[in-house]
Amino acid sequence: QTPFRATLCAGFLAGTMASLFELKNLVDMMSIGTLMAYTIVAVAVIILRYRPNEDVDPGGEYLALSAKQKLLEDQSESEEDLFHSSGGGDENPVLSPAEDDGKHTFWRLMLCPWKSCEATETSGLVANVLTLSSSTASFMLALILIHSDSSNLAAPALIFLSIFVLCIIWTWMLPAASGQSKLAFKVPLVPLLPNLSIFINLYLMLKLSMATWVRFSVWMSLGGLIYAFYGWSHSIEEKRNRF
Repeated sequence: QTPFRATLCAGFLAGTMASLFELKNLVDMMSIGTLMAYTIVAVAVIILRYRPNEDVDPGGEYLALSAKQKLLEDQSESEEDLFHSSGGGDENPVLSPAEDDGKHTFWRLMLCPWKSCEATETSGLVANVLTLSSSTASFMLALILIHSDSSNLAAPALIFLSIFVLCIIWTWMLPAASGQSKLAFKVPLVPLLPNLSIFINLYLMLKLSMATWVRFSVWMSLGGLIYAFYGWSHSIEEKRNRF
């Protein structure tokens, strides 16, 4: 179904902006918005690749569960928990991989990422921290390369480049999520390719003018406020997950 009202509102807003602003400003806004979207997608690829699977069957296919099925499964799981807590079942139940991950603490995986054999919540958190660190290093490196005219900044550039490369290697050593072999398409060379995409996008974004960044920040703030106070509470997916 075509979103009729949303298309009309977006078309009216685009026509109004085209009649009020110069073409160069609109092109810059479109460029920075597109590059930001690509950056978010690249970050999401890394996070999802190293996050443990939740709704995946043993065959590697994702399960699309309805709200009713989720409710029934939650009830059955609560009944099983009540049964085990009351003394029924095995005395020594087998722990799941997530529960048996106590020895793989956060700092141990940060220092030795090859110690984890499979994707867990802890390894996923480590991947998130490394992705944030590499993105920050990419931003600082791009900022130095664009706005520096002095050779004195060669040392900071090498430091941020080393951090960028180290984060990529450390993330690559982490175990990826299982059950993705039957997907129709997977991004190759993760985390190298997404991190390079993040660096290139940030570099091109920083080449834009300061006025473009100010306008972009204002529009992003307005969009964030609309999502926080209206979109989040009226989300169909959020209402479905509550049941």
